[in-house]
Amino acid sequence: MKKLMFSAVAAMALILIAGCSSVKVVQGADLNGQQLSSDSRTNVAHISASSLGLYGCVVAPLVVGSAEKPGSIAWFSEDATQEGPVAKMVTTKAKELGATSVLDLQSQKNWIIPIIPGLLNIYNVEASGNAVK
Repeated sequence: MKKLMFSAVAAMALILIAGCSSVKVVQGADLNGQQLSSDSRTNVAHISASSLGLYGCVVAPLVVGSAEKPGSIAWFSEDATQEGPVAKMVTTKAKELGATSVLDLQSQKNWIIPIIPGLLNIYNVEASGNAVK
């Protein structure tokens, strides 16, 4: 019974930490008066987004952070562990903040040391850009 209880708690903890996504915004005084562009455009914010996903057998998504609803979990969906949807999280937030352009948009996908090599792996995707108008 103890082994079953431990397994259930471990599985829940893994689900809670494995599938997450977020969008973070830095603007105003936190930019210390620095320009985000080399021309006269107005700063809106520096925006970064990330999504983490747990994969089974390297290629099968089990639980990932949702690209459509940052902060939520998506089950068996690969959308949020690809660079495009995470970059879209940045541009969507920029548009919400009133930006007309996103400069220096960059993204990357990382493979994190596997929990169980070949069986359970974690991927992390990050994107960031400078929103201006």
